[in-house]
Amino acid sequence: MKSFRFHRNGIVSIRGLMLGGVLGLMPAMSREASGATYVVFEEDHADLAIAWSAEDGWRIGLEDHHAEALTPLEKVVVLVPEAAKLTVPNDPQYAFLGVPGAETWILPQVETAGVPFLGINGHEIAAEVGPVGLVLDSVSGPGSLSLYTVGVGSFPAVAIHSGDGIDEDDQILITPGGHYHYNWAFSEPGWYRIGWRVRDGEGVLSEPRWLLVGVEEGVAPRILSIAWSPEGVHLTADLYGPTRLEHAPAPEGPWSEQGVFEDDAELSKWRGQWAEMPMGFYRLMGLMDAEH
Repeated sequence: MKSFRFHRNGIVSIRGLMLGGVLGLMPAMSREASGATYVVFEEDHADLAIAWSAEDGWRIGLEDHHAEALTPLEKVVVLVPEAAKLTVPNDPQYAFLGVPGAETWILPQVETAGVPFLGINGHEIAAEVGPVGLVLDSVSGPGSLSLYTVGVGSFPAVAIHSGDGIDEDDQILITPGGHYHYNWAFSEPGWYRIGWRVRDGEGVLSEPRWLLVGVEEGVAPRILSIAWSPEGVHLTADLYGPTRLEHAPAPEGPWSEQGVFEDDAELSKWRGQWAEMPMGFYRLMGLMDAEH
């Protein structure tokens, strides 16, 4: 079980033992890690950052502009909400996204309220290192991943597309200090495990690092216990469960000051009840049967 804390920037810090995997997509090191911190990115601005040091070599992680350190990629979960769902235009230039009218889920290249604004940067690449490639290594999940840009009045420029197979063209050139934003398009809802490598100027590839992305997979864990203290709110939960939290600015109640749940029957008693948390007011909604 794990505890997690809400932060005002929309990132959830989760501490404790990772229980099981998500459709078998979680890397073994994350499933077995104990006492680690898992960051859930679901709104605001953060970057997929590439860094190099003589001690650690190449690193890929999440650079949250509210945090002091880079979070390793294997400890990051990106949540793509329903608000990111669009339809594929009736334009052959967008055929890589699917057939016209099909659903697609896009994290846009411009900041949009309520949707994660995920960039890519090379802020921690020294100038003497020179440009490197961020290379797509693998995509496991229900659909395809595409990264592309669209300029004002122009056609889409596709940088990465897994739908036609992954090859050496599926990479992005990152310059020292560079900062980039792409449209991240997912063709189907569900969980994606995306592998990335860094290719240096001599063509040498780093070890792969994996990013977990949940497309319309809920915004909250399956809560098992809630407790209030002078230090704040403490919750124990399964990271990927069937429970959702519904947000409200200031509901009228009924109020619950704490609860401990031994099983789903106990948890179900909390459906519809409100709980005050640092980011606002939430209530447990949508309890469903699910395998873990």
